[in-house]
Amino acid sequence: MKKKWLGITLALLVVVVAAVAAVVTLGNTKVEAADGIQISVEKTQFALNEGIDVTVTGIDATLQTHDLELRLERDILLADADYANRSDYNGYRQYFDIGKDARDGAGNLIPSAETMKVTFQNGGRYHPENGGVASIPAGTYTIWIIDYTDNKAIGNKVHVSVQQITLSTEKTEFLYGEPIEVTVSGLVEEAYYTSGKWHDLEFRLENTVLADDVGFKYRATYHQYFDIGDAAKDESGNTMTSIPETRTWTFQNGGIKHPTAGGTTSIPAGAYTLWILDFTNSIVVSNKVDILVYDITISTEKTEFIQGEKIAVDFSGVDYHTTSNNKDIELRIESGWGYDPIGFTARRGASVAYADLSKDCTGGKVDNVYVGNAGTKVFPDQDGRYKANNSNKYTVGLGYPAGKYTLWVLDYTQAHICSNKIEITIRAAEPELKLEKNTFTYGEPINVSYSEITDYLMKSCSAWLQIDIFKAGQVVGQISNTAAYHMYNKDGSVDMTGGEENLIHSGTITFPADDTEDKGANFPLAPGEWYICIRKDNSIVGEPVYFTVEYPTVEAGKSTFAFGENITVNFNNIYPNIKTGLELRMYPDEYTIGKTQSLAWATMVNANEGVYTLMHGQSGTLTFPENDDRSPKLYSTYPVGTYHLVLVDYDGKVCSNEYTFTISKPDAIAQPELKNSITMHYTVECDDDVNGAVSMLFTMNGNDVTVDGVAGEVVNGKKTYAFAFENILPQQMGDDIAAKLIIDGKVVYTFDAYSLLTYATNKLASNEAVDVAAHDVIIAMLNYGAEAQLNFGYKTDALVNSALSDGQKQLPAINSVTGVQNKVSGTVVDGYLWKAATLDLQSTLAFRLKFEASDISKVVISDGTSSWNFQDNPEYFKGGNGTYYFYYKNIMAHQFATEFEITMYVDGVEAQTVTYSVNTYISYIGTKDSSNVKSICQALYAYGVEANAYGA
Repeated sequence: MKKKWLGITLALLVVVVAAVAAVVTLGNTKVEAADGIQISVEKTQFALNEGIDVTVTGIDATLQTHDLELRLERDILLADADYANRSDYNGYRQYFDIGKDARDGAGNLIPSAETMKVTFQNGGRYHPENGGVASIPAGTYTIWIIDYTDNKAIGNKVHVSVQQITLSTEKTEFLYGEPIEVTVSGLVEEAYYTSGKWHDLEFRLENTVLADDVGFKYRATYHQYFDIGDAAKDESGNTMTSIPETRTWTFQNGGIKHPTAGGTTSIPAGAYTLWILDFTNSIVVSNKVDILVYDITISTEKTEFIQGEKIAVDFSGVDYHTTSNNKDIELRIESGWGYDPIGFTARRGASVAYADLSKDCTGGKVDNVYVGNAGTKVFPDQDGRYKANNSNKYTVGLGYPAGKYTLWVLDYTQAHICSNKIEITIRAAEPELKLEKNTFTYGEPINVSYSEITDYLMKSCSAWLQIDIFKAGQVVGQISNTAAYHMYNKDGSVDMTGGEENLIHSGTITFPADDTEDKGANFPLAPGEWYICIRKDNSIVGEPVYFTVEYPTVEAGKSTFAFGENITVNFNNIYPNIKTGLELRMYPDEYTIGKTQSLAWATMVNANEGVYTLMHGQSGTLTFPENDDRSPKLYSTYPVGTYHLVLVDYDGKVCSNEYTFTISKPDAIAQPELKNSITMHYTVECDDDVNGAVSMLFTMNGNDVTVDGVAGEVVNGKKTYAFAFENILPQQMGDDIAAKLIIDGKVVYTFDAYSLLTYATNKLASNEAVDVAAHDVIIAMLNYGAEAQLNFGYKTDALVNSALSDGQKQLPAINSVTGVQNKVSGTVVDGYLWKAATLDLQSTLAFRLKFEASDISKVVISDGTSSWNFQDNPEYFKGGNGTYYFYYKNIMAHQFATEFEITMYVDGVEAQTVTYSVNTYISYIGTKDSSNVKSICQALYAYGVEANAYGA
């Protein structure tokens, strides 16, 4: 669908000149001719007895009061145009009163009107005394209007003919000496047989110059004729006893000639008219057929030319006319089609251009005689002369104005036409631009083809002719072209390529490569609506061509990527025709799109070099971070969030669509280890191709702890990392723990705050199948945490078991605790001695074992599996000056009844072993009713029992 040309203003001035017209319309103003009246018919040739419909317009109110008579009269009577002297004619006529006392064909009065339609032929009134009859006989007639009131003829005249006999030829042009066969039909007795004999009918071939319809009786000059009615003879001169209705007659060495009146046996080259005269009734009784007899043949390769195009005319047969040097023969190109009935003798100044073929020929002659009987003349190159009354000679390249023309050869010496005629059309050039498509991508070269750019168009410019690219919405005369290609420069030089002999140009150019205005800096064209046009000076020639420029496209293939997954980006329609360079950039939501701040980028086109950097071609795929062309890369894994992909030039201008995608948070689980003495475990699942160290930053109550991830095995391209946040005090079960995932030293995701209480609440409220053992250990854990809060006065207004029922809050008795052995055994080493054992309720369940040591550096403590010394593990030791405490940590909840044997070694020699358990301490507290830690011990005991049952 053609797009409407918006925003372009053109002014078009059309001037119409009417040679003969009663009404001329200019804009909305009606201008009437002086007489204001017009006669019209739909056709000018009628068959015998056919009604002749005539329309008369312009009978205004004034004319309706005049005595107007619409007449149809035989042409022979119209030599004198003054109707007042026409009282003595004997010719045929009919008439209608159309003004005052207007009457129809029956003589009835009819209302007057501005427009009237009447029909001659058995209609209207006739004058029998002056040759008028009801039916109109064959002949030629004129229809006109006489105004008896003002004593003058008014309006135009219309010439018509009524035919009974029809003439026809198979062609209208004949070579000299060629028989001219003419078929005559319609010779019927009803029309041409009166009083027992045929009318005196004569079938004539006459010079066209004589066939002016003035009247046959003054026509003594003709070439050949046949008697075809009364005294009809055949071509041998024998009298014909019967006359056929249809017959073919042959002129040229046949028929009766009139040597004294110009008739010859051979019909010389020239223009002729064939018709039939009825001498009995003094009328023409057939149609006319115009023919041409020629002895020089001309031809052209085509009959339609473009203004400015050369017209090559081939000719042959000139020798017949050049036997002596006094033959004046011209090849002429004349305005209009057809024959002028006046003949060539009045046409010396009518030709647009002509070339001499004989007498005055300036070339190809020997002793003033034209050499050869054939050749080619090219107009306007070989235009010998131009018409005398016009000094504006048509120069090479400009050609002739658009219109209709006739090519023929005139023999001025013999005063006749001596060639066939060729009717040609020169049409105005239609300069046109075409684009291979109507949508281009940012940076894409624009190929433009042009056609029919003529020198005529170029040299009619006052300054220049060029192809312009301009933005939609601009006004002609105010166009600021973004790009221009000169076709014709003010200095007269031509920049175009192609075309036929530099007259009619066509070809293809490419913007910006062929931009002669050197406006390549304006490329690539900004996305939007554009036009390309041919611009002459400050006006547009032809139709501008609409096109659009669109952004290249980028897309990441999907809208969501897993955390750590590579980002694959597809790009299309990226051209190296972008002089400022081009980069693909990736932005998180909080960044400003431009040259800076992006998390990743890849260079697509180098600035000022116009070459691709990362790909070979205009479309392809790249992957972040693999194809991130910065060094070192800012990220090996990108943080969770929303991102945008765009192409940006080196000025920070966005040059593509904007593609949005997200990086989803990692699949992570945070939960306590129910068998452990209060440790929160985190597990994170990431893609296997995550690069760099993986760790977790935990924050609780303002304190930060960084824990390295422990990598698991890769399953289905996924790897699990485990993190343990230890040393959570029982009274801190309700405190939030913040966690941040760190990869390669950068925070990539922050988890929602989480606590042991959150985990426990969610687990107890779950609609999943109830895990009774898990629920029991969680309830015990919450009771233990609440008792720790009360015991140590920690956030007692928000106890972690506040949501439990009274039944769930009930604590068990601790008078039958198992696994309570408490003893010291082994060899005493002087200066090294176990002194006491207790449970540190303020820690994460640790034995606090008191001992004496003269030299702490000699002491190693072991549980049979692991060993600790003061030098390497100072966090397990406290005290000094010979008295020390060893903290045996991280006792599992299900191990409360387990009796741990912890041995002291001095200088590598085994010394004393202490046997102790959590239940040892709980049992001891259970015997003391007034102990302020009894409740917490009851809760601790219940926690251990349930944890042991859950782990069994």
